[in-house]
Amino acid sequence: MGASVDLSAVAAVTRGLCGADLEFIVNEAAIRAVRRVSAKLRSGEDPKNITPCVSAIDFENSVVNFYEMRKPKGGVGDLLSNVLGKGFE
Repeated sequence: MGASVDLSAVAAVTRGLCGADLEFIVNEAAIRAVRRVSAKLRSGEDPKNITPCVSAIDFENSVVNFYEMRKPKGGVGDLLSNVLGKGFE
C-alpha cells in the first residue's frame, strides 16, 4: 500500500459496510494497481522507475465502483420493495 492511502478516509466512506464488502473494495484496489503498473510496463516505461503499490486513486475508484454497482435502479420505492416484499407500493 502506498503512503498516500489514508485509511481513516477509506473508513469514513465505507461506514456500515460488512467485512465482505471491505474485502471486495481492497481486492479491487489491488487489481487496479496491478493493471496500472502493467500498463506502464507495456508502454515501455523503465521498471526501475515504477513503484508497485496500491495508491489512493486505486482505493477511491474501487469505492466509487462498489457504490455504483449497488445503487438502487428504481429509487426509494424500489429499494423498499426489495426489502419489504413485492407488495409494497
